[in-house]
Amino acid sequence: MLKRLLPALVAILLALPAHAGSVRVAVEDLPPYSTWNGNRPEGPFVVLGWKLTSFLGVSPDFIGCDRDECLKLLETGQADILFGIRPRPELESFLWFPEQPVAPARETAFWTRRGSGTRLERHSDLYGKTVGVMRGLGLAPKFADDPRIERFPQGDMIRLFKLLVAGNIDVVALDAVRGNAALERTGFGQWVERAPYFIQDTVPEHLAVSERSRLSTERDYVEQALEKALGTQENHEAGNVERRP
Repeated sequence: MLKRLLPALVAILLALPAHAGSVRVAVEDLPPYSTWNGNRPEGPFVVLGWKLTSFLGVSPDFIGCDRDECLKLLETGQADILFGIRPRPELESFLWFPEQPVAPARETAFWTRRGSGTRLERHSDLYGKTVGVMRGLGLAPKFADDPRIERFPQGDMIRLFKLLVAGNIDVVALDAVRGNAALERTGFGQWVERAPYFIQDTVPEHLAVSERSRLSTERDYVEQALEKALGTQENHEAGNVERRP
C-alpha cells in the first residue's frame, strides 16, 4: 500500500509552493556578517535570513558550514540559500543569484607579518610571494585572475593568520571588512600589519539560491521578499539551528 502511495506523496511535495514549510539557510562562520556563538547563529546575514524567510512566509532552519561545505550543500540541494556570494560563472550552473546585492563591493586588502621586511606598495610586489587566501571567498578580479600570483588556499581565516605569524606564508589576502574582523577576534593584530597596497573591488555580494531549491522556481516572489527584507530594520531572535561538524 505504501509503495503505491509513495509516488503520489512525492508529487504533492514537489508541487508545494516555495513559501510552504521552512527554508534551509547555510550560515558561515565569517565575521562580521555571520558567526556562530555555540549553536546560535548571529550577525547581519542571519538577521537578513530571518527577515527574508518571514516575508516568504516560512521559518528558517540555519545550517552551519564552511564555504566549501556550504557550496556543496547548495549544489546537492541540501541547503536552499546562502548570503554573501559573489556571482561567478562556475557557480551559475547550480546557483541562481537574485539581482539585488546584499552587501557592497569591498576592497581587497593584504597583511604581512611585522618585522618580516615584506613590502607591498604596488601590485607587482605580490609576485614571488606565497599569498594565503580563503578558499571560495571572492576577491578583486585584478588579484584573483592574475596567474603570476602564487595562492595558498585555506578553509579558515584564523588559520591563514596563524600561518602568516608562523612564517609559513608571506601575505594574507582578504576583503578588508572580514580581515579586520578576523584580526579583532584573534588578537593577531600585534603580530601582523596591513600593507599599504590594496585593490578596490567593484563586484558586490549577493544571495545565492540553490537551483535544486523550490525557491528557484518562484523567482519573482523571492526577489520581492528580498527587496522587502533589505528595506527593513526589523530584528529577530535565532531559532532552529543545525550545527554541522
